[in-house]
Amino acid sequence: MALSEQDPETLQSRLHRGRAVARMVLWTEQLLVGLWPAACLVGLFVAAAWFGLFALLGPRAHAGVLAVLSVALALLVGRGALRMRRPAADAADRFLEASSGLPHRPLSTLADRPATQDPVALAMWQAHSLRTQAAISTLKLRGPRPGLAVLDRWAVRTLMAVLLVAALAVAGRSAPARLAAALSPTFAAPGAATAPKLAAWITPPSYTGLPPVFLRADIPAVSVPAHARLLVDLTGSAAEPSIAYAGQSLTAGAIGPESWQAELELTQGGQLSVRRHGVGLGAWTIATIADQPPSASFSAPPGAIARSREIRIPWRAADDYGLASMHALLRLRARPNTPSSALDIPLVGTPKTAHGMLQRDLTAHPWAGLEVDVQLMARDAAGQEGLSPTAIITLPERSFTNPLARALIALRKQLSLHPEARADAATAVRMLAANGDTVETPPAAMVNLGAIAGILRFGRAPDAIAQAQERMWTMALALEEGALDRTTRALEAARQELRDALAEQREQQEKSDSAERTQPKTDAEKKQQDAKNDALTKKIEQLKQAIQKQLQSLIEQAKKDHSLLPFDPEAAHMTARDIDRMLKEIEQATREGRSEDAEQKMAELEKMLDQMKNTQNATPEQRRQARQNQKQRGRQQMSAAQDMAQREKALQSQADKREADPADPSRPRDQRVQNALRRALGELAQRFGDLTGEVPSALGEADQAMREANEALAAGRDHDAAVAAGRAAAALQKGNEQMGQQMAQSLG
Repeated sequence: MALSEQDPETLQSRLHRGRAVARMVLWTEQLLVGLWPAACLVGLFVAAAWFGLFALLGPRAHAGVLAVLSVALALLVGRGALRMRRPAADAADRFLEASSGLPHRPLSTLADRPATQDPVALAMWQAHSLRTQAAISTLKLRGPRPGLAVLDRWAVRTLMAVLLVAALAVAGRSAPARLAAALSPTFAAPGAATAPKLAAWITPPSYTGLPPVFLRADIPAVSVPAHARLLVDLTGSAAEPSIAYAGQSLTAGAIGPESWQAELELTQGGQLSVRRHGVGLGAWTIATIADQPPSASFSAPPGAIARSREIRIPWRAADDYGLASMHALLRLRARPNTPSSALDIPLVGTPKTAHGMLQRDLTAHPWAGLEVDVQLMARDAAGQEGLSPTAIITLPERSFTNPLARALIALRKQLSLHPEARADAATAVRMLAANGDTVETPPAAMVNLGAIAGILRFGRAPDAIAQAQERMWTMALALEEGALDRTTRALEAARQELRDALAEQREQQEKSDSAERTQPKTDAEKKQQDAKNDALTKKIEQLKQAIQKQLQSLIEQAKKDHSLLPFDPEAAHMTARDIDRMLKEIEQATREGRSEDAEQKMAELEKMLDQMKNTQNATPEQRRQARQNQKQRGRQQMSAAQDMAQREKALQSQADKREADPADPSRPRDQRVQNALRRALGELAQRFGDLTGEVPSALGEADQAMREANEALAAGRDHDAAVAAGRAAAALQKGNEQMGQQMAQSLG
């Protein structure tokens, strides 16, 4: 602030205001000097609150600390106030002179008067007064300088600023809530529950089909599958709980003002403990059951079927939680380093135990007539594989009467054993073509022989030998086979094409679903998908026609041989209408983009088609065991529903108590428990639907009631929350009864 040269009145007015401001600055300096110890104490309290230190204290200790801090603050403020003094009358002038750097106290001159009336003396006094006014016209004011650096020799102020910044970074968005909690210790009302609400449950991996396991105080030990997910939810606690599992501490994240949650994948067993302020809230011993790899074995020695071109591989497999896929692996014994050939064994669903008979005509395989090692491979949903012991069989080969066909098949077999001798095989094929007149080779076959020889001699593709062998087989069949052989081969080809198309569609569907989460399909992509669906529909129609032709050929062959159709006696109820219905279901699932359903229907159709080839059914004992396993899973899920009903009744009772005592602080934690129960109900309903094919309607009613109860709790309407919780408990009881009825209907 500067005082410019003005007339005497203006100069006096500005000088008066400058003195007033100077007195305020002097007051401020005294205030800062007197109150800075109290300010440091307040800063220490705020930092402790933001760090959450007061949450570690009990209510009584919290109140005691607040009382001590309040007394200390009052003493420091009082001490500072007693040291403050009213600035002296000339203190403002001295402050202005010091701020402006004016020596000899020029402001005092303004109040002085000459002691004589001598004209010369008055003239000199007037000149002196003008020089003083010119000097003070540039007066300035500086800011307060309390000199705290001299008083605070240990730099407590800097340390306090750093501490406050660090505490604020730790508290984050919860800083206001933590400060408010530090200022108001909570004492429980008489009769009110002071313990926080702890809810913990374990969700097994989805492929196990097991319901969630709720940890209860009366059951201190539980066993769950490995890689299950543990979730611990604590509500009604301002302090972070101490959670330990298997000797390691778990970090609980804050999901609300008084809500904490921790989650862990259980890879090993251990002791779970939850503590708060050193007091145990719950402890359980959790044992993890390792997911065992599946087992696969031959239920009888595999081999060729007498008077048939098919091999017979009796198999059985088991897994603790369900089989995902099954294959028979063939390896050429003469060349063990050759990649194996896999035969798919269809499974319906994900059974824990399965058995059956794989019959397959492999006379078209390049290894027909040669010894192979056979090994079964089962895979579970976790990706684990189980292998059976190795068996040795000789693949059946077809007998050909046509001389050229016999020669081609012999060369084809030699190429499987000695692929390095492809040049010699090409020479032999050319010799067959050169002797075409002797063996009565058709003109079209002559051209085909030349093509085969060219592939063997000049083909550089990795599958050149396989192409030549395929041509040899096709040519031999054209020279030899009859109607039944052609329909059988066409049926197998149609089955394989549809199987491959469904697998491809499922893979594309998974990629498409993942892409649609970020970007919707374009019109071009939709048209492309429609074209693929049309192509898949054509393959389904081709399979239908192949099945009809095969049935007709079997009937004609049976009439010719005066024999019965080779259908399994257990499958006598299967008709062409059943097969047609299954094909329509596959087509509908494909159109609707339900790839998994289409593949499941295809697996069921494969089983029907295999029954046409005398596929063996399960024994009565094996069927009884499968039903028993499903009943056990159903009972576990019903028990989980009953437990949920009891918890809903507890929530109803708690809401009734709050209606009578509005000061009860348990509403937020009950809302968290209600949310957790609703999530667990969704998982339970999905898994029961997978077991029986239908979700009880009462479980949907329970879900709706839980949602209404949660909304009522959020709005503070305890009466409505109690009513909704009661409806949820009743619906869960009803759902439990419906689950029992559905289990009885589906499993007998």
